[in-house]
Amino acid sequence: MTVTRVVLPGSVVEVEGAGYSPEGKLTAEGGGPEPEGDKAFNWFVTAGAVCNEARLFEEEGSWNVDGNPTEGALLTLAKKAGQEPEEAARTWKRIDAIPFESDHKFMATLNESGGERKVFLKGAPEAVLDRCDSQMKQDGGTEEIDRSDWEKRSEDLADEGFRLLAVAMAERSSGSDDLTFDDVEEGFPLLGFAAIMDPPRPEAIEALEKCKNAGIRVKMITG
Repeated sequence: MTVTRVVLPGSVVEVEGAGYSPEGKLTAEGGGPEPEGDKAFNWFVTAGAVCNEARLFEEEGSWNVDGNPTEGALLTLAKKAGQEPEEAARTWKRIDAIPFESDHKFMATLNESGGERKVFLKGAPEAVLDRCDSQMKQDGGTEEIDRSDWEKRSEDLADEGFRLLAVAMAERSSGSDDLTFDDVEEGFPLLGFAAIMDPPRPEAIEALEKCKNAGIRVKMITG
């Protein structure tokens, strides 16, 4: 799994590289501002790294993920953007979490740093959009969200073969250390979508080529 594009309210960031290796250039599409200067992008990366249960590790020169492959792709994105996931997790100490479940299609975490609390949210686009009433601009401010525009973007990206993950973040006043479903029902500014590609493995391409040469027809059945 590889994040190859990050679609933000005010820009699109193209991400180079493949697999879990944290090597790859980040480029703003259409000559926009550098991703590092886009606060929506920076918070997107932080949220993806902190609201996460996976772990990246290097073994014998190869980068691998311990945990969910999609979450591993978010950790790789963070490293490409110059953020260390472990440091982000230490900076934003987790207080509570709502784990991902297929019935609600999102994960949320309550985190604190220097007395400031935030709720990070990631999940299926429709589940996250249902909870967003605004979107973050490049300067960190917010503006009204255009839901129909994001739904169109989601459809277009899906047509290109991408898996999509939406990310949002909200301020949380100090108080209870519990994070409940009522806390994440509404009021989130959307940060953007991660467009994730799962390219064929080299060994799979080789195996298919051998089948073709042997006259074997290969059919793929998906669930």
